Amino acid sequence: MKDIVIKSADNGRATVIQSRSQYLTEGFRQLSDPSFYSKLDNDLTDKHRIEINKFISTMHQNGEI
Repeated sequence: MKDIVIKSADNGRATVIQSRSQYLTEGFRQLSDPSFYSKLDNDLTDKHRIEINKFISTMHQNGEI
């Protein structure tokens, strides 16, 4: 069914069942809270991928993983 969403709750062992519109409304509400999220002017995915790969390579070279 595409009109409902069934997910594990973020905390606890509960299962949450919501209409898709309720689920999206709550997601957008949380994302629009400026105390936790801010809109970026550019996509930082590539920068973060490079930094993470360097970190993992360093750990591998040091025998940490």
